[in-house]
Amino acid sequence: MISGKRYLWEQGIFIILERATVRNGNTNASKNRNYRIEGEPKKESFIGRFFRSMSWYKVIIILFALYSCVKIGTKLIDIQGQKKRQAELMEMQLQLEQQVIELEAKKEYIGTDEYIEEVAREKLGYAKEGEIVFKEAKN
Repeated sequence: MISGKRYLWEQGIFIILERATVRNGNTNASKNRNYRIEGEPKKESFIGRFFRSMSWYKVIIILFALYSCVKIGTKLIDIQGQKKRQAELMEMQLQLEQQVIELEAKKEYIGTDEYIEEVAREKLGYAKEGEIVFKEAKN
């Protein structure tokens, strides 16, 4: 009496194990009785063979390694962008410091008598005693 079939895959060939049950009085004993090879060897893809031969823990480790590589790669890209931004900000800081130095020099110059005299001559039209002021004729 055949009680069940088991299918094995070995080297590209299906092997069917049939289990037979023999009744001897009150005891049931079972033994492997028939082995037969069925069908042509099936060609399996590389990916199928790869995953069939691997344990799940290996798959999990590989997936974790891939995930880690992707995360590290994105972080490196972020760091590179931040370094570029830092360089731009440092350049901007140097420009602003130079501008502050120029404005402080101008502030000191504005407080001098020379600046006051220059503004009075150019914008207000004043002249010193004994100077002759020439103006352009308007057409």
